[in-house]
Amino acid sequence: MVIDKFRTWNRRRIQRYRLTKPVQDTPYGFKFSGLPSMLDGTYEADEFATINRLFKHVDIFVEAGAHYGFYVCAAQKQNVSVLAFEPVAANVAMISKNLAANGWGEDVVILPVATGYDRGFFNIRGGGSGGTLAEGYSSAPESQLQMVPVVRLDDVVHLHGRKALILMDVEGFELNTLRGAERLIASDPKPIFVVEVFLEEIGTAERAFREDYLKVFDMMTSAGYQVYHFEDGIELMDVEEIRAKFEARDPSTPSGNFVFAAPEDAALLTQES
Repeated sequence: MVIDKFRTWNRRRIQRYRLTKPVQDTPYGFKFSGLPSMLDGTYEADEFATINRLFKHVDIFVEAGAHYGFYVCAAQKQNVSVLAFEPVAANVAMISKNLAANGWGEDVVILPVATGYDRGFFNIRGGGSGGTLAEGYSSAPESQLQMVPVVRLDDVVHLHGRKALILMDVEGFELNTLRGAERLIASDPKPIFVVEVFLEEIGTAERAFREDYLKVFDMMTSAGYQVYHFEDGIELMDVEEIRAKFEARDPSTPSGNFVFAAPEDAALLTQES
């Protein structure tokens, strides 16, 4: 209990310290305050290159789990409208700080809520980039719990025929969030989804494979989406090969950030500019 309380205190201390740090010029063309890799041009290099390119081909960027607003700022840099969801209060403060430093705010909405399927109020564990609603996914201490409102994306996001790029970084809660976005998934034109899908449970002794893992791919492919994975670039994946590896508990089963896109959007994912 004492150790848990100390870990919680230390995590909050770090968050307060980051809030006081001044914004810096970055290689991305906007001012930012955040993790060192977000400042020096090395943050999620493959993902950023693809997402930044896709901004040129969409009308709106929707982000579930916006953290410090790195991709929010990248979208605003390209004059793309933003609707972002971030339930952790300290993170919302960082997003506000970063947007204000760049003079942005007129075409961006930040909602201080989490996303999922079940509406209501639920405990989120952890903070920073690791806050999660998923049971058994976070190794954060029990004392670092906070109650947050949860909404369905379908209840809030209305595209009205606009092409959307939807980024989900919800720390193990991706299937639940996608279940709350079934109308968006079926939209015409289909959005392009970038979803962090991790293979294993966090904080378990045997690093058990997550039962929700395959359900994400089944849900998206049944809706007509192709699957791409970031691994030294971006690669079109065969879902049946993924399934075979998962069922064999093969450690090379892909994990991390995936793109789900309609077949007609394939050229957008592979082109260089």
